[in-house]
Amino acid sequence: MDENGFGSWKVAVIGAETMGLCIAQHFAMQGNEVALYNRTPAHLDTALAHIRSNMEGLVRYGMAEEKDIDVVLSRISPTSDIATAVTSADYIVENVAEKPEVKQTVFAQIDAAARPGAILASDISSMDIYQFINVSHPRAPRDHPLLQPRLRHAPGGGRARPRDLG
Repeated sequence: MDENGFGSWKVAVIGAETMGLCIAQHFAMQGNEVALYNRTPAHLDTALAHIRSNMEGLVRYGMAEEKDIDVVLSRISPTSDIATAVTSADYIVENVAEKPEVKQTVFAQIDAAARPGAILASDISSMDIYQFINVSHPRAPRDHPLLQPRLRHAPGGGRARPRDLG
């Protein structure tokens, strides 16, 4: 891990719909190992196809190289077993349906299977998740380094492009 808190983390992304697959792709592009969980195996196949398509788009726009596609996909391990996804994860981000009862159930499963010290986070937009879940693991602050894109430099001092993110 470097001085900014980056390095090879084991990340679990819980939920492989639109946000989950993008979060998994982001972490994999940063060099992290990612376990991508969805209870429906067919959704995992669809998510990986979308990630491949996203990467191909980045290649078309000159924001990634062709070789990056397989490298990124090789860092993502799909699973429909939540315990498998979280057992060895350093950082776990949940993004399932925004229904308190669903999130409570998922966080209880995560909390039971996650290793001590794993950081739990939620991709949530309209609720304060910690008002209705009870977990024994640390919670990720919004400014945690894993959530912040790394800017190598903006060429010519101009505006940063996705390929400038580390």
